[in-house]
Amino acid sequence: MKFSQYNSLLYVSDEKSLLYNAMTDKFLALTGNNNSLFKTAAISPATIKDVNPELFGQLCENGFMVEDSTDETALVENLIETIDNSDDFFQLHINPTLDCTCRCWYCYETHLKGSRMGPTTIEAAKRFIENTMSGNPDLKSFDLSFFGGEPLMYFNSVARPIISSAIALSGKYGIGLHIHFTTNGYLLNDEILEFLSQTDVSYQITLDGNREQHNRTRFLPNGKGTFDRITSNITKALARGHRIVLRINYTASIVDSLKDIMRLVECIGSESRKYLRIDFQRVWQDPKGSDEEEETLREKISAYASEAKRLGIGASTRACMDAVRSSCYGNRRNYALINYNGDVFSCTARDFSEANRAGTLSEDGNIEWTGNSIENRMKARFRNSACRKCRIAPLCGGACRQRCIEEPDNLTECYHRYSDKDIDNIIYDRFDYMFMNT
Repeated sequence: MKFSQYNSLLYVSDEKSLLYNAMTDKFLALTGNNNSLFKTAAISPATIKDVNPELFGQLCENGFMVEDSTDETALVENLIETIDNSDDFFQLHINPTLDCTCRCWYCYETHLKGSRMGPTTIEAAKRFIENTMSGNPDLKSFDLSFFGGEPLMYFNSVARPIISSAIALSGKYGIGLHIHFTTNGYLLNDEILEFLSQTDVSYQITLDGNREQHNRTRFLPNGKGTFDRITSNITKALARGHRIVLRINYTASIVDSLKDIMRLVECIGSESRKYLRIDFQRVWQDPKGSDEEEETLREKISAYASEAKRLGIGASTRACMDAVRSSCYGNRRNYALINYNGDVFSCTARDFSEANRAGTLSEDGNIEWTGNSIENRMKARFRNSACRKCRIAPLCGGACRQRCIEEPDNLTECYHRYSDKDIDNIIYDRFDYMFMNT
């Protein structure tokens, strides 16, 4: 037997340590003699077996030790490929428009005023959904997600007919259907909520701090704030049993304002809260502070997540990494994004320009991929030597396929520039997510 290359030993105190294995996602608390044993310089599987056979059995059972012949890197590679090439699920994103009701300073999209999916592309999108459902015998579920721009703009003329067609097709072919909107929530009125109540629907809706901070960031072109209307629409949707991921964007400068959002959440009835999950996400443009400042920020976000869970609401942070088993849709073979004009992309985190497109949607509902864009994409992930040696490779998977394509020559350095301390913090946060806030 040998120690797994995906073990991490984290020292909690002189008396306690945490052993973590990223492949099995298992933790083992070490105290007393067991803790002392792992601090021994000559520690080896044979030593542990001789000194403490019971501990040795636990280590083997939970993947902290593996057979000498085990190629763990190959196991991770196979896991990534199995999940990302699964045929039982398809996710389709549709951009009804690249226009938006708001103008947020951090948004990476280039808004295109007046852009709108036309009848020809709408019909082609319907045909694509039918072609996908009828042509994939292993398909069990189809996720139809609307993005943009603000996807609730032009709802009745674009999203509604596509959803109606998808509902009929899912019944015809016996395939599960889920509808999702990544929306600012401003246009989520009673008519839309009533229509969407006929199917399985969810939303990601964003708040940018409390009322004051949010209205400084997320406002209409005329300068009017959106906080009150968005929070009212969230309450109405939850009351109908619609699931919402409330994404709370924060920076170090506004993190203290989030306490007002937690007070607002506490006022939501307990029956509605079970449909709500909070996702705390740091705005990526926010510059990092000193180590001490970053640690304080992490503690504050962790405290908010704990408060949410106390209220019966699921909560997560970006640090709760699981990017292999819960692989991003953009990593998967069975994924596409159809833009309002029929251009096709392989990722939502793009400038939806012609230069970045991966293909086009034909009128008969087929995607004409550019060159070998799909195969090149599927080969791009987990090639980096640093990734293949990393102790959290089964959590991270290296980087998303899009980033691997954009950095083709980066074959030796961590894409994320993680230090050992960064990796330890990721593991601490995973422990906190799995055990401390339940």
